[in-house]
Amino acid sequence: MELSVPIWDLITASTRANWKKGAEEEQQAIRLEPKVAISYSDLVAFYVHLDRFDEAKATAEKAFAQKIDSAGLHNALLRLAYIQDDQTAAQKEIQWASGRPQEYAAVSVQPVQAGYLGQRRKARELSKRAGEMARRRKLANGDSVLPFKTADGED
Repeated sequence: MELSVPIWDLITASTRANWKKGAEEEQQAIRLEPKVAISYSDLVAFYVHLDRFDEAKATAEKAFAQKIDSAGLHNALLRLAYIQDDQTAAQKEIQWASGRPQEYAAVSVQPVQAGYLGQRRKARELSKRAGEMARRRKLANGDSVLPFKTADGED
């Protein structure tokens, strides 16, 4: 079933409204509890979804300046680096995650980028690697890491 443009616009507007509301809620959470890392990582992610990239970066920098750091912040920045085609920033975030318990999360972001670039084999390999890393950490048998699938549904 193909969605008509007006319906798609409504869905998109609704989703963006939820992201905006989420950003507002996280801003309030940070005002109330300014040392909670997940509020910063969620706010950065909402800003990325809203195409508010400078605010996303500034929020991450504010967290880092306060010695607040988390895998969620770095994963949101990795996604932003890919969106902005900033390979230097992407490598910085990948390096941050390397060898850490949350490395699987950074690796799980990479198949999407590889797939976008048409690198199907690399995307499959990265997806498999992320799943194996998650399984080793006993994270839902790696189920949280989605396998890369091509448009025709092949692994």
